[in-house]
Amino acid sequence: MADVYACDDDRPQTLSTTSALFIVVADADPDVLARVTSVVRLGNIAPAAGSFLTREDGTIVISLEIHGLSSATVEYLRRKLEQLSTVHRADAHLMQPKSRGDAAGPHAQP
Repeated sequence: MADVYACDDDRPQTLSTTSALFIVVADADPDVLARVTSVVRLGNIAPAAGSFLTREDGTIVISLEIHGLSSATVEYLRRKLEQLSTVHRADAHLMQPKSRGDAAGPHAQP
């Protein structure tokens, strides 16, 4: 049975192995995190990891790692992030797919 709310058309889906690291520099407004995550929600996949850093110049740097997106979706989300009025810059870097055994994450020590 198809789940119309999840855009499920009852056909087998091939899983994308593209991962991306989004880096957003924006004004450090109280609602900036909500605005950024609202755009990321359009990809219909929750971020695997994220961080933010407030800088002394009044900006914030938000980094989000998201797995399972197509390269077209990565570019779409990057452009949508750039359109936010508080965003100074939005970059998206495609990452190498992780193997299933790599559960240490991007910040693990060797």
